[in-house]
Amino acid sequence: MGNNRFLQNTSWLMLGQVLRLILSFFVGIITARFLGTTNLGTIDYVASYIAFFTALIGFGLNGIVVHEFVNHSDSEGKILGTAIFMRFIVGLISVPAFLVIVFAVDGYDKTIMTVALMQSLQLPFLCFDTINYWYQYKSKSKYVVVIQTIAYVASALYKIVLLIMEKSVVWFALAVSIDYIMLGLLYMFIYNRHKEQKLGFSFEIAKRIMKNCIPFIFSELMVVVSSQSDRILIKHLLDNTTDNVGLYYSAMTICTMVSFIPLAILDSARPFIARAKAESEQLYQARFSQLLCALIWILLLYSAVVSIFAELIIYIMYGTAFMGAVNCLRIAVWYSAFSYLGGALSFWFVCEKQKRYVFLFAFLGAAFSIALNFIFIPLWGINGAAFTMVMTQIFKNVILPLLFKETRGFTKFTINGILFKHVTFKDILNLLPLKK
Repeated sequence: MGNNRFLQNTSWLMLGQVLRLILSFFVGIITARFLGTTNLGTIDYVASYIAFFTALIGFGLNGIVVHEFVNHSDSEGKILGTAIFMRFIVGLISVPAFLVIVFAVDGYDKTIMTVALMQSLQLPFLCFDTINYWYQYKSKSKYVVVIQTIAYVASALYKIVLLIMEKSVVWFALAVSIDYIMLGLLYMFIYNRHKEQKLGFSFEIAKRIMKNCIPFIFSELMVVVSSQSDRILIKHLLDNTTDNVGLYYSAMTICTMVSFIPLAILDSARPFIARAKAESEQLYQARFSQLLCALIWILLLYSAVVSIFAELIIYIMYGTAFMGAVNCLRIAVWYSAFSYLGGALSFWFVCEKQKRYVFLFAFLGAAFSIALNFIFIPLWGINGAAFTMVMTQIFKNVILPLLFKETRGFTKFTINGILFKHVTFKDILNLLPLKK
């Protein structure tokens, strides 16, 4: 039964991601061609700052909330309500803080500040995606897929209207905020229809969540520093314009085009692996090995295909104006397989009660990334940033676990996954069906 629920839940998550990918593919290509490298780079440059606050508002709840639901199922409403309220307060505070930071770094650049204002509107509404974790816990992700698709279609239609009317970059910057505002309202709507307990607030639960989440909050912030600081450094270490940021963004967009696969697998696997840990260590180890096997081999295959056909892909998607991103894409795409190991590693820390390593690994990864970016961006431009990204993911998710006795168990799972131990090729094709 658990196997079938996992497959059904993963299938719904992937269906939603595929629908959004199709919309994003066509609307994104047209939008990028219309905006050009400079305006596209401006949106992505500001989004790098937004990512920092998104991580802060996220509270590192991915694995923690699911664990809370599993261990305290009689308090689901209070757990969910407390998490939403805490994230909402942080979201409100983040809006002015975000605008102040952008102003401090870039001064009063009218375009950048206006784009920043438009994108900041999403921050208070990010709290409502906590409801998504409740649906994952219940293995009822089909409802989440429906509302996410509705919100994304509305956002895509908004962009199409802007393209027809030939609006400025500021209006396009508002699209993401519209998406999250609508999504937040829809999350509350469906939860009120399916809730088993009323939302509530508990100081005791808040303290427990904070105690468990603090390492993951700092970890998420460090992950953002290592993954987003490259955009900021590209602008300020090269020519102080957003042209190169736009080229880099186009390459990274292609790198993450199949992100719906690892994300769907990770999201659906968490509750089942958490239950397996409570039932049987052998079952838990087998399932974790299967998870890593699927993540690694699916993404390695994608990286190889993209690397070979990078020039053709860039030309078809973005046109000649973006051909400067070809070599960057060939390098950067290999980060994918190692990057999503990080999501699995974070959940492994929760399962193994090794949270003390979360911040250490994230901090060392961020320091490694920034150091390499300062060296290689001035030398190789956006190709240097791509090289740094790949090396950072290998360092953080493969090399670091080997250096500590308590974390070498994750390396064992990784090796098992690479060698197809506890998993067959059929398992990979079926997107990780977990064996009984």
